[in-house]
Amino acid sequence: MATTPPPKSNSADPLAAVTKQAAAKAASEPAPAAKKSGLKSFKMNEVIFQDGEKADSLFIIQKGQIRLYKPKGKGYVELAVLRAGEVIGEMAFFSEDGSGQKRSCAAMAISSVDVIEITFAAFGKTMDSLNPWFKTIINTFASRLRKSNTKIKELESNSVSIQYGANSGDGSYQFFRSIEVVRLLSVIYLVFKGHGEFNDSAKTFSLNMTMLKYYAFDIFTIQESKYEEFLNVLQNLKMLEVVEEPTKKTQTVIVGERNLEMFREFMNFFNAQRVTANDKKVNVNFRCEVILDKLKVELETAQKVTGSHKIDVAPIFNSINEAHPTLRIGPEDLDDAKKVGILGEIEVGDANSLMVNIDAGKLMKLYPSIKIQNSIERVNDEKSNPNG
Repeated sequence: MATTPPPKSNSADPLAAVTKQAAAKAASEPAPAAKKSGLKSFKMNEVIFQDGEKADSLFIIQKGQIRLYKPKGKGYVELAVLRAGEVIGEMAFFSEDGSGQKRSCAAMAISSVDVIEITFAAFGKTMDSLNPWFKTIINTFASRLRKSNTKIKELESNSVSIQYGANSGDGSYQFFRSIEVVRLLSVIYLVFKGHGEFNDSAKTFSLNMTMLKYYAFDIFTIQESKYEEFLNVLQNLKMLEVVEEPTKKTQTVIVGERNLEMFREFMNFFNAQRVTANDKKVNVNFRCEVILDKLKVELETAQKVTGSHKIDVAPIFNSINEAHPTLRIGPEDLDDAKKVGILGEIEVGDANSLMVNIDAGKLMKLYPSIKIQNSIERVNDEKSNPNG
C-alpha cells in the first residue's frame, strides 16, 4: 500500500485558510491556561503524539519531516510523510459532538522538526468567527473526508499485513529487508555513477538531492520513509554527507570515491545474505563488532592489512571495558568472528595473554559490511517497536 501524502496547504484549500487564521489568532491571543499555542521543536525520532491519545491541538509544520503511522503488531504501517507547510492533527477537531477525539494515528519526527501548535480552543474561536455558510462547508468537507478515510481503511485492512507485517520469513517484522537494502544501495551507486559530478582533487562525487530522489521514488518506486531512514544510516556511518545549500533551496549529497565503490561491495554482501541459509549467514553481533573495530585499527596502524597475524587480545578487552564498563567484553564475544573465519581459536599465553590468529584480509573486507548490517539491524529493532 503506497499512501499518498495529503496535498500541501494553499490558499484555495478552505481548511488551510482557516488554519492560517487560527495561527495568526493564536499568536495574538493568549491560549487557555491548560495549554498554550506556539512554536515547538522535536528531535529526530521523537514522538509528537501517540495513536489513541486525547487530541487537543493541531500542528502546522514549519521545518522538517513528520511520519504519520499506525502501530501494528511489533511494527507499524506508514500512512504519510508530511513536510513544511502541511498540517497534522486537524481532523480530530471535527468530531461529531465538537468536543475533540482521540488521535487516529501516531506522529513521529523523521528529522529535527519545528511546528506551530494551535490548541483546539484557539482554533474553535476562529471557526466561531466565520460566516455560518463557510463554517458549514468546512464541517461538511471534514465529515466526508473522515468517512472516506474510514472506508479506505476497511478496504485496505486485508492487504496491510501482507505488505507491512511478517516479511522476514520467520514471522518477525523487519523495516529493512535484505532485498530493499540491495535496491537502495543500487540506486545510490548507479545514480552517482551516471550523474554524479566528480571532484578529482577531493576524490568525491556530488549530486543534487532532487536527482537522487527522482530515481529513488519515480523510477525505482522506493518507499520514502525507507529512503530517508537509509540515508540517515549512511550519514551516521560517515559514508556520505548531505550539504544544505540555502541560496539554491536544495541539498547536495557528497560521497567519497572509495565509499561509492564500497556501496557495490555492500550490494554483493546483502544479496549473498539474502540467498544464504540462516546457519551460513554472516552474523556478527555488536559486542564482537566493537572488538573487530579495535583489531582493525591496530592492524592498520601496524600496516598489517593482509595475511595472518597473531595478536594478544587481552589488552583490547581491557581498553574496551575501561571505556565502556557496562559492556563487560570477554573471550566469548569473539565466537561470531570465529564462525565467519576472521579469527582462530584463542590460546592462553604467559602473563594472562590471550593470543589469537587474525585473517587480516578477511577482516578488512568484511568489517565495513558487518558494520552497516548491524546499523540496519538496530533500525529494524527500533522500528519493530516505534513507541519505545
